[in-house]
Amino acid sequence: MIFYTSEMRFRIDAARVLSRLGRPGAGGESAHPDGLARRIAEVLEAAEPKLARLRLPVSEAPGGLVSLGGWIPSSADLASRLGGCLSCTAFMLTLGPAVDSLLEEAARQPSRQVVLDAAASEAAEDCARWVQRIERSEASMAGMKALPRFSPGFGDFSLDNQEFFVESLPGLGVTLTPGRLLIPRKTVTGVIGWKQCSTG
Repeated sequence: MIFYTSEMRFRIDAARVLSRLGRPGAGGESAHPDGLARRIAEVLEAAEPKLARLRLPVSEAPGGLVSLGGWIPSSADLASRLGGCLSCTAFMLTLGPAVDSLLEEAARQPSRQVVLDAAASEAAEDCARWVQRIERSEASMAGMKALPRFSPGFGDFSLDNQEFFVESLPGLGVTLTPGRLLIPRKTVTGVIGWKQCSTG
């Protein structure tokens, strides 16, 4: 069963945005000539985050790989990450198409666009952190622990695997380009392993 929600709680931390812009340690709206606080507000207004999660059993597969409910990603790094896990959550979240439109509209204002892009990236990442917290809480209630997410593009878990998320988690309006990039652009996918807590 796929679990959907549009009630993600997220924020856009100005310090994290500045770090993405190569300005760590700076603060306040005047820290960037294009008005950091205004750009953050624009992204918050445009964002319509949606999330889909799917629980999958984890089992060993030939070649040192793992099977996630019958899907065998060609990734030794993912198999290593999920070692000892009996289940996992595959998820996909997106900020929605309005954020892409906002970025496209700002194309003629490069300084504004770069700040908007950094703020939108931070929004998507904070949504992913929210997912991690929810998974941690649900795993704990089941006597398990949720591992940090592992996303396509990490290690040998290639972007080719994005196709699985788009096909298996429909309904969010996410599509895939021939180059395996997700549209809307501010979309995050990943796998979160659930591991039995040690009793020792």
